[in-house]
Amino acid sequence: MILKAYKYFVIFCFLVLIVLINTALLSYVKSVKKDNLDFLYSISQKEAQTIFDNIVATRQWNANFNGVYVKKTALIAPNKYLDNNHLYTNENELLVKINPAWMTRQISVISNNSNKHSFNITSLKPKNLKNTTSDFEKEALLYFDKNKNKKYYAKVGKNFSTFDFMGSLTANESCLKCHVTQNYKLGDVVGGISINVPLKEYQDQYLQIIT
Repeated sequence: MILKAYKYFVIFCFLVLIVLINTALLSYVKSVKKDNLDFLYSISQKEAQTIFDNIVATRQWNANFNGVYVKKTALIAPNKYLDNNHLYTNENELLVKINPAWMTRQISVISNNSNKHSFNITSLKPKNLKNTTSDFEKEALLYFDKNKNKKYYAKVGKNFSTFDFMGSLTANESCLKCHVTQNYKLGDVVGGISINVPLKEYQDQYLQIIT
């Protein structure tokens, strides 16, 4: 009787040990998967943030000169949404003013046609009503509106198919000169730059992780 009870006790302990080992293994695998997914997210975030920071630096260069002027061509004419949008040289050549926002939009067109990344400048209150927001951009801008201290917003698509990122743009002196009629104050979020990072190579790694 004692031997029989002992036998059952050993079997019970063995089963408990198997359960504990399996639980530990599953927990470890889950932890490794999470760490890998966090790593992929971090890579995508840093990639998008680097692009955003470079765009902001370029905009600041433009703002330091209160906009820049280029010769009018068949591809560019004075922007009706800008005050003092042109001037003439002594040789009567027409120069078109390009402010940071318009410069950003023009660069985005070139970049989006030639690079794997795409970006866009937008706002909840654009001066040009054609510059409407996508669903993600609106979601990000509303997030910034409710979280004034936040600078970035990102969202990953299902199965790591897309990585959408937006960095906020806050009002400074140069911004207020163009948006004086919109009642912005220094430090207000006037819009943002959205960046889409292609995730094909990361998606393959993601699918390997979750399978």
